[in-house]
Amino acid sequence: MTSEEAILRTFSEHHFSVAIEQNTEEGFRNIIDEPFPGLHLICLIHNFVKYLIALVDYFLRWADDLKFKTTRPNILHEHGVVLHDLGLEPMLHRFREEYIEPT
Repeated sequence: MTSEEAILRTFSEHHFSVAIEQNTEEGFRNIIDEPFPGLHLICLIHNFVKYLIALVDYFLRWADDLKFKTTRPNILHEHGVVLHDLGLEPMLHRFREEYIEPT
């Protein structure tokens, strides 16, 4: 298991992990909610998002204390950071390619 797979398993929602392991159409249909016609929701990484918000907050405080220059997503967004600065870009790229937009 790669480190990216370990992180995904650690922070993904249990029902998402089960659907991935089953790898069946029925398993994936069980995790999809359609609150409005054409709007499909899948709760994939709620725990990861909570962890990521805490990590970004800590990173920004650390960077501010050390006067470390960080890259902001744009000039209007004062509370964000480019995930590449945190070293998360490879993991999130793989997550997108394998689970969000698989080929």
